[in-house]
Amino acid sequence: MSGPADPLLELREVTISYRLGSNLLRGGSRQRDVVRDVSLAVGRNQIFGLVGESGSGKTTIARAVLGLAAVRRGSVIFDGRELVGRGGVVRNEPRIQMVFQDPNNSLDPSMTVRQILAEPMIISRIVPRSGIEEFSAELLATMDLPPDALGRRPYQLSGGQRQRVGLARALATKPALIVADECTSALDVTVQAHVLNLMMGLKESAGVSFLFISHNLGVIRHVADQVAVMQDGVIVEAAPAAELFSAPRHRYTQELLDSVPSFGQ
Repeated sequence: MSGPADPLLELREVTISYRLGSNLLRGGSRQRDVVRDVSLAVGRNQIFGLVGESGSGKTTIARAVLGLAAVRRGSVIFDGRELVGRGGVVRNEPRIQMVFQDPNNSLDPSMTVRQILAEPMIISRIVPRSGIEEFSAELLATMDLPPDALGRRPYQLSGGQRQRVGLARALATKPALIVADECTSALDVTVQAHVLNLMMGLKESAGVSFLFISHNLGVIRHVADQVAVMQDGVIVEAAPAAELFSAPRHRYTQELLDSVPSFGQ
């Protein structure tokens, strides 16, 4: 598959290893490659779907992009800049943000939504303090949340509302790329569709790109422009979404399509 001419995010032959426990008989420790020679390119204003079963390496890719997992070999390039430094440590890039799978664990229950949204703005200094309240209100409106949600705490919101607060928090630093790891898997179908449609709208209105990670090809079909399929730490197939879903080439992709119901069914 030919990638975008000017990708926002590019992984080139990335291998990531986890160190296993020491062997009492032989001494030392062993490394296991959990991602092997992965290459992919996320275009600007694009939703790139990364799909595969649990344990396929999807979340490890996300962790590497976010600087939470070291790269043993290969390059992670964001907006033309190499992020992999000495020792395989991936540099933090504030224009890359994350939406987590479970908002119950990712949102501080002691903080109000106002505080949750203000915190990344204060740290990044992208929004002046005098404009934080106004921008927070704009983010709530973008997420179809009522203005009075600013004064609420996460436990006072529904699951779908909490996930939209998580998405608003990711947008608080005006990122270019959002990594969304199974961010709708805990939601019912109706709420899930709402959140996915918001993401698709953000791609158009705010020019945000997404690395959208899911085990569900039905959800990926709904949102993605490009799709890569992972199995056992490698990408087995990658293609434009329309092409992959109409004529999958790899047997594993076909098995996923046969076993996962289409989104909305």
